[in-house]
Amino acid sequence: MRHFMLLGTLCAAAVLTAPPASAGCNINLRVTNTGHGPLQIDLERSASKIKLGVWANYKGRITGVDNSQKTLLIEAGDVFAGTLQTDFDCSTKRRFRWALACGELDRTGAFVPAVEWEDYSPSDDGWTENRSVAIEKSRCLADY
Repeated sequence: MRHFMLLGTLCAAAVLTAPPASAGCNINLRVTNTGHGPLQIDLERSASKIKLGVWANYKGRITGVDNSQKTLLIEAGDVFAGTLQTDFDCSTKRRFRWALACGELDRTGAFVPAVEWEDYSPSDDGWTENRSVAIEKSRCLADY
């Protein structure tokens, strides 16, 4: 009986002192809209993933962006810069998916998409350990 109690105490101590499974990593994002119309990023469809992992969307994981916000709108000529909080340490290879749309603002100021597409960083089949991800889009023409 004493051996079981000692074993139980040692197991509990090991669990309490074990390091966290993943420390996470902050990824610097920079999106430049060099087009002539507004560019929208869908934060629920844009996501990051690690090898053998599942996609985790950006919603609620970008510092300075309200957790309930579903999209980001970047006007022509503007730049968005933020920090994406990810799981797993910074040496983990990742892929980033961007759900993008070009369109126009209606009379009420609401964005109306005209063209939607997905883009990947570094590519649709590549992986990166880079802690900074910058994309530049010039596809928005503002004449839809």
